[in-house]
Amino acid sequence: MMSPFFTQRTRSKFVFARPSNTAETLSKLAASVNIVFCLHLTPPLFGCPDAQSIHLIRYIAPEQVPVRYGGLSKENDPDFTSSDAVTEIAVKPSTRQAIVIQKLHAFRNVMLPLQKCLLVWELRVLGWEVTYGAEFVPRSEDGYTVIVQKERKLVAADEPVLKGSFKIGEAGKIVLTVHNTASKRKKLLYRYKIKNSAEST
Repeated sequence: MMSPFFTQRTRSKFVFARPSNTAETLSKLAASVNIVFCLHLTPPLFGCPDAQSIHLIRYIAPEQVPVRYGGLSKENDPDFTSSDAVTEIAVKPSTRQAIVIQKLHAFRNVMLPLQKCLLVWELRVLGWEVTYGAEFVPRSEDGYTVIVQKERKLVAADEPVLKGSFKIGEAGKIVLTVHNTASKRKKLLYRYKIKNSAEST
């Protein structure tokens, strides 16, 4: 990776960090250089100076990047750690993206839904200006759909990371809906964790 043809100036721009030290390295680098970090959107996120933006998520997983730099890593988070993988989705302009969370487990070669558990999720949309909602859809035909989060528009003044949870007492699925009403593509980051009833009490 280091070529003998690189100048000293070029070499000084490289930063090497192990996955376990990524968040700490980013914090130290940002404090010493005063750089705004942005994710790998093209063009870069609004509010990030073009000359100073560094596109980290191309090289570093979003679960390793701190929240203030566009990732999902938080210190002392009781639900998620930096080892919990994040899924990235590009939401096209004027489209509605549905994320269906349906946990199944095998029992005698039959797929059965996991019941009586607590589902916790984290969601972040880079660029805001989208509508977000969540609902629980039961598997039984005579069951009622439960609105977990009424659809609302997300703006820059909101918290950067949305967190939600729902205690599931019957077979079914959670559907998270993100509607991108803007004319630009948005990057959606999410992850979820299912805790059994013993952990949730």
